[in-house]
Amino acid sequence: MIIFSGSKKFFAILALGFIILAVFIWLFILPLLNKIKIVSQKYLDNQEIILKFKDRNSAIKDLKENYPGEKNDLSEVKGAFLPKEEAVDFISTLETIAKRTNNIFEIQLAKPPAGKEKISSFDFRISLWGSFNNLLDFIANLENEPYPPYRLIGLENLTIKRLTDNDLETLEIGLAPGAIQSVLSVKIYIQ
Repeated sequence: MIIFSGSKKFFAILALGFIILAVFIWLFILPLLNKIKIVSQKYLDNQEIILKFKDRNSAIKDLKENYPGEKNDLSEVKGAFLPKEEAVDFISTLETIAKRTNNIFEIQLAKPPAGKEKISSFDFRISLWGSFNNLLDFIANLENEPYPPYRLIGLENLTIKRLTDNDLETLEIGLAPGAIQSVLSVKIYIQ
């Protein structure tokens, strides 16, 4: 039997206490902390899901409150699309605008509709010959042409070239010096 003196006995008991405490922490406290970590992560995940549901519910509530007004706006937007049956008449509208703004014009369908796929727009290529002011008048009339409430039109490309004296002689269309040639790519959206 080993007999310890007072201070050695104290250190032996202290060491044994630390060993027992370490085993206790390792067997009971660490697994408990690990479980607490897992449960707290699940709690945070659930809180995040609850916040998403709250946001979603408030968005649905806002949509229900705003739907009548949005429905009216949607009907106004639908009126901005040119009815498919009036697409041919729109070409004559373009011709009228060109004549009214003193432009010599040529209008072509840029991309003919392919196959039986649903057509959502027509692309026109409009060539104009005249002065720069006449071109600006044409564009302004194109945007402001009275059509209830207005047409949804996209001006996708605009090319402007000042005609030389040689070009004016070649064209033989009676343009004044300083005239320009403009090519506009216009997309008309239809219903």
